[in-house]
Amino acid sequence: MSKCASILCELEVYGDSDKCILHSKKNEYQEDRLKIGFLEGFYEELIEYILNNRFPNEKGAKNTVREFLKGHRDENDIGEFFNERPITFEGIFFPERDGRDLFDYKSVLDKIDAVHFRYCEFNISSLDLRKTKLFFDECTFHNRWHLYNHKLLENVKNVLYQVCTFNDSVNTIAVEYDSPMLEKPIFSDCIFKKDINLEGIEFKSSLFKNTEHKPLPAKKIEIIHCTFNEKTILNNYEIEEFNCIGSEFNEKFEFKRNNVQYFLIDDTNFHKIVDCYQTSFGKFKINKSIFYDFGGFEDCIFGNENIIDKNTAKFIYATFLSFISFRDAKFNNGLDLKRINTKGIPNFYNVFISPKDTGRETFRRVKDSFDKVGNYIEANNFYFYEMQKLKEELKTTNQRSRRYLLHLYEFTSNYGQSYIRPLTGLCLSAIIYWIIVIGYENNILYSISSSINKPIEFLVNILNGFAKAILPFNKVLKEGMEFISLFFYIAFSSFIWLVILAIKRSTKR
Repeated sequence: MSKCASILCELEVYGDSDKCILHSKKNEYQEDRLKIGFLEGFYEELIEYILNNRFPNEKGAKNTVREFLKGHRDENDIGEFFNERPITFEGIFFPERDGRDLFDYKSVLDKIDAVHFRYCEFNISSLDLRKTKLFFDECTFHNRWHLYNHKLLENVKNVLYQVCTFNDSVNTIAVEYDSPMLEKPIFSDCIFKKDINLEGIEFKSSLFKNTEHKPLPAKKIEIIHCTFNEKTILNNYEIEEFNCIGSEFNEKFEFKRNNVQYFLIDDTNFHKIVDCYQTSFGKFKINKSIFYDFGGFEDCIFGNENIIDKNTAKFIYATFLSFISFRDAKFNNGLDLKRINTKGIPNFYNVFISPKDTGRETFRRVKDSFDKVGNYIEANNFYFYEMQKLKEELKTTNQRSRRYLLHLYEFTSNYGQSYIRPLTGLCLSAIIYWIIVIGYENNILYSISSSINKPIEFLVNILNGFAKAILPFNKVLKEGMEFISLFFYIAFSSFIWLVILAIKRSTKR
């Protein structure tokens, strides 16, 4: 017979496989159950694997321990055999199990003090070993996997799962605990091909202890009514959806260099620093949540400039009791801050906000934040967007005079941003006034006025008399064309003021 293809395994191959019954691929329970003696054989060989691992040359001890593992001897008589060092299972493919079977291998694992699973694969959905210390090292889980409050076998990073791959969802839902908490660090550099669902759990230690450079995928992460008492680090992940609802983070929440298509924080409190540095968000929403310490969204990208659908980043009744920073952030599909609550002055330095789906109140808040720190030049840039949005709002109201005034303000100086427009208007007005004065002095206007009827001439006299009655200007008005002089004097003054205003806003206000 051929030997197993697995390294260091001396067992004979099983059936048509090139591996033994321990290392060969397993299928669904019913399929494996139909193979006569398959699950029973796995049970027997697993016991032999343990005996060879612990007692390679002691035949008498093997027989005694074999009886103990099969449940034929009292644990108090034999337990000391497994208290010296852990049993290492390497490359074993564990099948689905049924606790009613006499050959259920969980009953064997229950009697071992510590187990190191290395390169193992699991077709089961859970392994509820309450007394056994465990460490899963580069293992693969093929089915939905339930997390338990396992005892931890000490290892370099002191985590339960290191560099493991989960082909289906990982969850704490529908699992009964002695107490709803996980006390040990859980994951390090693991790959999640589907969802992570955490509900109603208190984490006494870190959930993730990942390296800084290794990008990892996760389809969906959902955290519902959980409490985190240690620093939560979730960096370098490709995530389709991240939902955190009704939870508490009592230590730092680090969410850096991730790529998230949908991000939702709802009714969640962060008592320490929140750092989302260099994370890309698709749809983004924070709702009814409190940030007690620094909230950092620096160098983040929100939305996608190539997507037509509205992906406006929204902060709805989000309260920041310390300081929030959006330094170097890009909001490609707009930003909604009209219902945000801030105690400190937000930092919007070098931020880009697409005006298309951003409201006037958001631009006002951004403008005010720059005003309060004395950065008037940047404040003026966002003042322009604020005026643009105000003009759009007035389109749906009956305030025509205000709307016309904004149109005139935009036309003459682009809301005080351009000095070229008012300077051009000043020059054109001066040329027109100069032409009119030449016409008056050469009796051209008199020739025109003599051809019009008496009522219009009477009206011109009234307007000139009205202009002379305005005391501050009557000394500078040209005799005989007082009203026209008054009109151009006001125009000159307005254009000069707009030129000065635009220059100051381009330098310092």
